[in-house]
Amino acid sequence: MKKYLAFLGIFILIIGFCGCKETFNPEEPTPLASPTNLGIVVAGSDSLSLKLTWTASSDEVDGYYIYFDGAVLDTTTATTYTDTATSLGDYKVSAYKGTKESAPTDIMSTKLVETVNPVGPVWWMAAPTDTGPSGYGWADNGTGNTYSMADSTAATAKAMVDFYMDSVGLVKGTDKIISPDNLYGNGWNATCFYDFGGNVYDTVSVVPGWGCWMNYAEITALNSTYALFVKDKYFLKIKITERQSSGHHYIKFLYGFQPIAGFRRLK
Repeated sequence: MKKYLAFLGIFILIIGFCGCKETFNPEEPTPLASPTNLGIVVAGSDSLSLKLTWTASSDEVDGYYIYFDGAVLDTTTATTYTDTATSLGDYKVSAYKGTKESAPTDIMSTKLVETVNPVGPVWWMAAPTDTGPSGYGWADNGTGNTYSMADSTAATAKAMVDFYMDSVGLVKGTDKIISPDNLYGNGWNATCFYDFGGNVYDTVSVVPGWGCWMNYAEITALNSTYALFVKDKYFLKIKITERQSSGHHYIKFLYGFQPIAGFRRLK
């Protein structure tokens, strides 16, 4: 009986010890505050370099990691960084102190805003009333749309149209994509065109300086590629994928829009 009581006492002590033991929960380390407000603008006279800027972390940090497409591109102790980019991709920035790293900023991308399927049609200026003449234009985020050209004073068209189509004009007898400032004068967006010709849409990496361009471009064949400089801001490329050059003229096309204003790299 004594042995039983002794065993019972030891068992109760063990249960009591286990039941009263506190669980050790070390505090999670305080994360570093992230940098914020990442922005990208064109830098340099060649329009092929980019300047990144951001707001500093509110914590004391050793510096910042510059990421490009998920990999560390470089480090800096400043809150600006200039990159001569040779390809398109996604940038983000994080702060670090020792081995600690903050969460990154929101991503800023230089990748093109591209169509998957051809857009349009854009109808020539002599289109019948059942279709009506139309133009095409892009918003600053790269989304595009067709707009009626039937009313040449329409506020929406004046704000948005970047080119229209005609089969006559400066060189009669051929279809052209034309800057609306060529037709209507001041108040319309000026657009410059550069003709790459041929089926080269997927290989166009850099467009030339816009100052040598024309304010219209001949449409000579399907799959022809053109560079556009629109709203005195943005570069893009289009490829003519469908064309009707007799009767009721129209075109459909693919496009790739560079969302960084003034950046000439398109691949």
